[in-house]
Amino acid sequence: MFRFTAETLIDKKCRRISGAVLCFVSVLFLTLFCCQLKASAQGTADPAAVAAYAFSAGKNVLTVSSDGTPGCFVTISEAVMAASDGDIIVILPGEYEESLDLRGRDLTLWGTDSSSCIIKFDTSRYTTPVLNISSGSFINLTVYGYRGETRAFNGYLSDSVISPDNMDDYYTGYAVHIDDDSEYGRSVAFIDCNIISENNNCLGIGLRDRFSASFDGCAFISTGHAGILYVHDPDNVLFAGQDMHLYFRNNIWKSFGGAYAVYTKSMYYGNRTELTFQNVAAYCYAVDSEFFYAPLNVYNGPDVRVASQVPGFYVYPVYPYACGDSANALKSLRSDPSCVVPGIYYIGTGEQGSGIPFTAAPFYVTNPYDIPGAGWIGSATFYLSGDSCGNTLWEMNR
Repeated sequence: MFRFTAETLIDKKCRRISGAVLCFVSVLFLTLFCCQLKASAQGTADPAAVAAYAFSAGKNVLTVSSDGTPGCFVTISEAVMAASDGDIIVILPGEYEESLDLRGRDLTLWGTDSSSCIIKFDTSRYTTPVLNISSGSFINLTVYGYRGETRAFNGYLSDSVISPDNMDDYYTGYAVHIDDDSEYGRSVAFIDCNIISENNNCLGIGLRDRFSASFDGCAFISTGHAGILYVHDPDNVLFAGQDMHLYFRNNIWKSFGGAYAVYTKSMYYGNRTELTFQNVAAYCYAVDSEFFYAPLNVYNGPDVRVASQVPGFYVYPVYPYACGDSANALKSLRSDPSCVVPGIYYIGTGEQGSGIPFTAAPFYVTNPYDIPGAGWIGSATFYLSGDSCGNTLWEMNR
């Protein structure tokens, strides 16, 4: 089976700087420079600048180096245990095999280079995401959830079948999981990160009120059985509300896992979440077979099968990609260097199904009682902000 690896996804030619020098420079220049968080997060980061920012902001800096450099922690987990809320953990180049549970912690994980600072873990089981978080900042990192064991995908199950005790029996893990009551009143920020999943969605988000998450300059790659984003609103009235926000700005989305790039689930009509998409270049696919789609999708947008036959039907491109066996077509699509233009790649299989109606589209929307809502693309609780623009998927633009 074809699979992405860290080697195929990440440029390994990036220059490695001595961990010892970086640790030394972090301390030596602690009081000499002053910088801003956003200005320093541009794919690479000078530890001296990070240290200077920390000093100016009154924060402590802990450094992690996988090569055992004196004065540095060897694992990120060790640094997390030693850190206090507000601290900055600088991560030097290396591959860190860790599943980090940071729920309730407010830390900054700051890599020195987004392509060579890799946090990875086997996310074949639901309870082992690479990052399990509820707040904090994550800068210049690759978060990679790989498939260590082959497990059958159980499809779209009824909530009555699932409990907190059996999630591993039915689901694989996200690369980044955000779903905890400690989110309330907090925020999460990802800047210049690569988020890669070979199993479930790249992002799995369960919202709480007064919470926001932003993803700026990030690349998402999904090659498992799901897409880029799964998000649901609060189902507990204690954390319900109308002050929840998600921001995706200057992103690349390559959703060649499941047919749905985005899955929104509304659970309580009193909630409201505002979504902002700006300059998101999305690569995804559609198939003419019902076997790739879920029933009871209340998405109210156009069907890609129609768009593939009517030139100009969509404002974003739909490319006839292949005919025949869908599994081989997807395998080819994931590794095809010619798929460099954002849009929807259409696979015509000619498979005969049961005749159950379905909509071929990269969005899956569910609401209480399966009734279409007045929100974004049929949602009952998710709404598109007026600032959404410049995206290659028509539905993401205001």
